[in-house]
Amino acid sequence: MAKHKTPLLDQLESGPWPSFVSDMKQEAAARAKNVNKVEYQIPQDAVE
Repeated sequence: MAKHKTPLLDQLESGPWPSFVSDMKQEAAARAKNVNKVEYQIPQDAVE
């Protein structure tokens, strides 16, 4: 679940680079769960 609403990002997902946007969302969800207890050097809710 996103921290904030992302209507522009959602709109891009239906455009020419849907997999790029989907990958970003998937990475954000994985970072939020942090299953491996990684100590991130940047805020956990920021996708690199």
